[in-house]
Amino acid sequence: MKASKIYLSRFLQIVLIVVLVLGLSRSLFATTATSLPFTTRDLVGEWESVGCGNLSLGEGLPVVNLKRHYVWSDTNFVVRYSFFADAECQRPLYSFVSTGPYELGQVRPELRNTREATIFIESMFFIAQSEEGRQALGNCGEQLIVGELKDVTETGCAFFPPRGECLGDHELFRVENGFFYPGSRTPNMCHESGRPTQTQTTGARKL
Repeated sequence: MKASKIYLSRFLQIVLIVVLVLGLSRSLFATTATSLPFTTRDLVGEWESVGCGNLSLGEGLPVVNLKRHYVWSDTNFVVRYSFFADAECQRPLYSFVSTGPYELGQVRPELRNTREATIFIESMFFIAQSEEGRQALGNCGEQLIVGELKDVTETGCAFFPPRGECLGDHELFRVENGFFYPGSRTPNMCHESGRPTQTQTTGARKL
């Protein structure tokens, strides 16, 4: 009888330890999860830039007028950049579309609601939306027909290099107050060293 009580006591002690460990693990997991400023769940959906943005595509590249449209799933993205000849975005030139998977990385504590991210390009397309836009693309434009989508994944086009030279971008993402902000473009986001140090000031609103 005494041995049975000792066994039961030890069993209860083991059960108590297991319960405490599981509770601590869940608490730590919850703390980690809630400490993230956002997750893929917050990104899922369509986002569209507000108004007409005036954006530099990087050092040595032109400042352009464009609208941005993003579609995010838990694992993949589709982004469309529509370029315009005027600051009001009334004269369409051409659009760039890319697709592929993406990953969210570590939190950047020095930046508000910001995480590192990496997007991996699987395909790229250009579409000339006017004759003016086709001519503005130079040699690449000679391969385009106005209004028709052209796969440029392996060749690149204008200031977008072929996939063989750039498999994707090392990014910064910020999600805040219903807006998505990508990183400010740097000269070489194809490499980790080219990851932006801040996000853009003009965001895209969730539709």
